[in-house]
Amino acid sequence: MSSLRFAPIAALLLGIGLNPGPAAAADPAAAPPRSASVTGASTLSGKLELSFADAIAMAVQNNLDVELRRIDPLVAREVLGVTLGAFDPEFFARGGLSDSEIPIASALQVNSSLDERIHEAETGLNGLIPLIGGSYGITFAGQDVETNSSIASLSPELRSSLSAALQVPLLRGLLWGEPWTAVRVSRVGVNVADEDFRTALMDTVRRTEDAYWGLVAAQQATRVAQKSLETAQALLEQTEAQFEVGVVSRVEVVEAEAGVANREFSLIRDDATERNQADLLIDIVLGPYLAPLSAVEIVLTDSPDVLTVTDVDVESAAEKAFSQRPELAAARRVIEQRALEQKFASLQRLPQLDVVGSYGYQGLAGRDNPNRFNFANPGAPPPPIVGIDREFGDSLDDYFDAGGSKQWSLGGRFSIPLGNVRARHEHTLAELELRRARTQLRRLEQNVITEIRIAARTLRSAIQGIDAAERGRVAAAEQLRAERVRLEYGESTPFDVLQREEDLVLAETQKISAQQIYRASITELERAQGTILERHGILVEEAAVLR
Repeated sequence: MSSLRFAPIAALLLGIGLNPGPAAAADPAAAPPRSASVTGASTLSGKLELSFADAIAMAVQNNLDVELRRIDPLVAREVLGVTLGAFDPEFFARGGLSDSEIPIASALQVNSSLDERIHEAETGLNGLIPLIGGSYGITFAGQDVETNSSIASLSPELRSSLSAALQVPLLRGLLWGEPWTAVRVSRVGVNVADEDFRTALMDTVRRTEDAYWGLVAAQQATRVAQKSLETAQALLEQTEAQFEVGVVSRVEVVEAEAGVANREFSLIRDDATERNQADLLIDIVLGPYLAPLSAVEIVLTDSPDVLTVTDVDVESAAEKAFSQRPELAAARRVIEQRALEQKFASLQRLPQLDVVGSYGYQGLAGRDNPNRFNFANPGAPPPPIVGIDREFGDSLDDYFDAGGSKQWSLGGRFSIPLGNVRARHEHTLAELELRRARTQLRRLEQNVITEIRIAARTLRSAIQGIDAAERGRVAAAEQLRAERVRLEYGESTPFDVLQREEDLVLAETQKISAQQIYRASITELERAQGTILERHGILVEEAAVLR
């Protein structure tokens, strides 16, 4: 099955009628709305001829349990996106205006107060460094200062600066910073979610197989019960006729009537079992469309009579399981996650030692301060400032130039919590979780081996049981035939015939049960060794698409 386009609309083509109620959805391929009251929900009715392959395809397409699990890998990928988002650069911009008047008493200042009005703004980028850890920042700042100071040469004074800062860990946080560790763990989490979805898909396919063959067995049991009732009714008619002519006593008629009543009860019970089993299958393959008043007759087109598997190599099956079981793959991924967390926790016990550096330029521009005092010639206007440009943009001219005003710094930062109790306990906790994950993998591996052994043994028993049940059915049918002949010659009673007929029903039921066990054991074996999706040609990538 390379494509899973088997939508509910295909069910309409197969004979199911979708009878819309007052609140039916406009789109026939969309699930009917569910609310507190489902009286008006669309109702399935009609006959559905369903092959085994169709049932599997419809379950993958429509089953709500599968739809719920489809969300998990998508959520895991979004969580990964969230962790990667920690490394998004942050753009910032800040600005403001301040005005101050400061009383002063200075021989150098003409005025009795120093008035300053400052316009300032800065913008830039901040962010975390992937992989190696640490942080970076790039900042551009500008300032416009207007003052009445008699000793300031410029007013307004225009200043600008461009700087880059870097902080890199040398011990704790190097290559194992918390944000990047979260990315690593989340990446593995995506794989875990994928394997968990594959596990859920396998379980749904197994439930579909069990439900399909369970319904086959229930329908066969109903037919056997119907046939048994017809036999008992025919025997009652024969016994009543013999009573009328005085060949048998009234007691034998009562025995025949009791046999009919007993078989009517069995038929009622088996019919209810069949209907319940049909609802289980409908819930799996057409769950979103099942309503309280649904009346769907399922006609199964596949029979479990043909034996396709006669034996199994347990060792080979175990090898397949260890390489293909999604539960084991997910458990290994969980170990990988716990190992990452343990490594991170281990490094948290180290001291914090960071190297911190910065590099940048500063520029200056402005206009002559009209309040500037001429100390060389008091009372005369001050001479103009030479070599200073007037516009703010002029303060940027010497950036990245050999003659520019550069500034740089390089230093270190060291810290360690005294006692470091938290880090030590978190490390111990991470080690215990890693140990737990490894033990869980061993437990799963042991469970897989046990499941395969049981499935293989059950399969062998079912094959032998089918053969024994068929021989028992043939013998019971011959005994019933012989007992009827004896009854015709007056050498037997209706009670004896009913006993032989019950033996035949039991033998036929045993064969039905053996066939069902055979199919279930094949399903269980395929599930145990992780090949159940491959056997049906189900592509996980296609099945994972949201419906």
